[in-house]
Amino acid sequence: MDESVEVPGALWRAEQPRVWRLARAALDFTVDQVALGLTGLKSLDALIVLAVNQANIASLTRDVDARYAYGGLSAPAPDESRRPVSIHAIAQSMQIPFETVRRRIHHLEAMGACRQEARGVVIPASYLSSPAYLQDVLAAHERMRRLYFDLADASVLDPLPPSNYLPADEAPVRAAARLLSDFLLRIADILVRRTEDTVAGLILAAVIADAIRTGRNPESPPGLTASEAARRLGLPAETVRRRLTQLHLAGHCQRDASARFSVRLDPDDAAMEAFVAELAATLQRLMAGLAERGVIESWVNPQSPAALRGLAS
Repeated sequence: MDESVEVPGALWRAEQPRVWRLARAALDFTVDQVALGLTGLKSLDALIVLAVNQANIASLTRDVDARYAYGGLSAPAPDESRRPVSIHAIAQSMQIPFETVRRRIHHLEAMGACRQEARGVVIPASYLSSPAYLQDVLAAHERMRRLYFDLADASVLDPLPPSNYLPADEAPVRAAARLLSDFLLRIADILVRRTEDTVAGLILAAVIADAIRTGRNPESPPGLTASEAARRLGLPAETVRRRLTQLHLAGHCQRDASARFSVRLDPDDAAMEAFVAELAATLQRLMAGLAERGVIESWVNPQSPAALRGLAS
């Protein structure tokens, strides 16, 4: 994982509408997660792993006892408790061609990130307990913690619910990772509905986040070049250049004479307003889920034994 990728701070102007600040934070955070990756996987592969894992444990997340049992970092749900999911179901849920998902699943299986069975695909507990996975989960947990305090300091969140869970022996780091997976997959769905392509959607996210971002040097030219977007996302430059050209031709962004790509953010554009509102609502939902699961309580009271044990794992 490349820790050199810049994670922007909360340089928000107070006069900017709350929903736009939340939308920008949602996009920035998503782009950061894509750039920093998951056990070295490419962005699309990482999203497929998240989608398969969420499908494997869908029934467990509705079971309070299972949430307690498998919420900590040291306790992934065992393989026998995981429900296999078909490649067809994953392709449909992510709006990705079946053949693309099938090829990526075969590649991921060769890497040990998933296993194909007669009933479908499973992300094994061995992968979810690997040192590389645990390292990335803890790093993402810390980024979520920083994001929460940035949002709280900026007073842009609606009131959050109280925790519905009693303190456990271990901080709910893995439970937070599941909520983060839900968030990333929802954001990916929002972007795919706009661009009809997962990778193109992530690239457009970087361009829109750059347009919303405030506090930048006013002398900097607007927009991103393909190479800047590639560095921001940790994607191959040629892939980003090709997708940006397609996005430009489809009318999703503009390109100026210096090959910088940007979007016009018109508050009177009903489609853009709905897009921004959905992004903001998705981030609010993540924070509400973290609060309800007791994760934010472990951040606000970091000296609690559970929080200390969980983050020291």
